[in-house]
Amino acid sequence: MPAILLKDVPPAVHRRLKQNALAQRRSLQQEALLTLERGMNAPAAHPASVLLPPVPVKTKIPLTPAFIRRARMEGRP
Repeated sequence: MPAILLKDVPPAVHRRLKQNALAQRRSLQQEALLTLERGMNAPAAHPASVLLPPVPVKTKIPLTPAFIRRARMEGRP
C-alpha cells in the first residue's frame, strides 16, 4: 500500500489533528487519512476565493477608452 510522509506540519495543525484523533478514539494515522479522504470528497473551491479576501469596490468607474489610456500613462497595468 502506498505511503505518504508529511514534513513541516504546523504545530497547530498537528495539535488539532491529534485532539480529533483522541476524541474519536483513532490513531493519528487513521485521523489524518480520514481527514484527507473527507477533504478530497468536499466540493472544490476556487483557489482565489480561498486565498484572497474579497476586494471592496469603492466606486464604479466606467472603463472608457480615455480612462484606460490615462491609467496606462500613470503606469497602471
